[in-house]
Amino acid sequence: MKHAIETGRLRRILTAYELPPTPVQLVFPAARLGAPKTRALVDHLAACWRSSGEL
Repeated sequence: MKHAIETGRLRRILTAYELPPTPVQLVFPAARLGAPKTRALVDHLAACWRSSGEL
């Protein structure tokens, strides 16, 4: 979505009502990763945050 906004394909509206960024923490036991879906979500979010410079 960031790229679409930067290139003008999308426009921000109601910018006066935008909320400030909210920190998010992912906490799970390292020794027992649980369901593969959980690990996939964690890996996906980490990759997104790394590529955007937020991690």
